[in-house]
Amino acid sequence: MSATHPLAAALEYRNDDVVNSFLATYAMPRDEAELLFEDVRRWMWLCVKTKASQTSMFIDPKMRLFDEMWHTFILFTMD
Repeated sequence: MSATHPLAAALEYRNDDVVNSFLATYAMPRDEAELLFEDVRRWMWLCVKTKASQTSMFIDPKMRLFDEMWHTFILFTMD
C-alpha cells in the first residue's frame, strides 16, 4: 500500500476469511469483528503514512483483541 493512497482505498479491502477465522477463536458479534478488522486496516494505513516521518507505531498490550485480529490478518498475507 503506497503512502499516497487515501484511507478510503485501504478501507475498501474486505476479506471474510480473516473475519471468519477470527470468529472461530473469539466469541463476539460479527459486526464487532468486522469493525475490529476495519480498525486494523486503519492502523496499517496510518503506519504507512507515518513511516515517512519516522514515527514509531506499535500495538499496546491492552489492545489484545486488536492484536489478535492483526495476527489473524497476517495469516492471510497472500490474499
